[in-house]
Amino acid sequence: MRMDDRAPIIVGVAQVEQREDDPTAAREPIELMIEAVKKAAVDCCSPEILQVADSVRVIRGIWGYGNPARQVAERIGASGAETGLTSLGGNYVQAMTNRSFLDIQKEIDDNRDLAGSKEEDPEICEMTIPQSARNAP
Repeated sequence: MRMDDRAPIIVGVAQVEQREDDPTAAREPIELMIEAVKKAAVDCCSPEILQVADSVRVIRGIWGYGNPARQVAERIGASGAETGLTSLGGNYVQAMTNRSFLDIQKEIDDNRDLAGSKEEDPEICEMTIPQSARNAP
């Protein structure tokens, strides 16, 4: 059975946890997001994939960043990527993943990076690309 070339696949995942007793020694959430995205790229054996991201989307946390997805995009070398930010609360990690898959299937874009944080959860990252782009740099 032949798989559709627009079938989205998760190519890399990562999780970064920070358990710091001293809040003054804790890293900023944006730094944790960037680390998670970079580790997900290493997980898929293609760190350079970040530079071709079409979209960077962030699950909102309780920090004060205006557009953290833009900051992540710029730091990973994808400054031209579309960015997105969810509302706070709920099941946004799954909803954003679903939306990303639908966008790939509709050929809106090819490569998405997702990062997110909740106060009680670690930073997470998933990268999705269609099967047709598996071997892209």
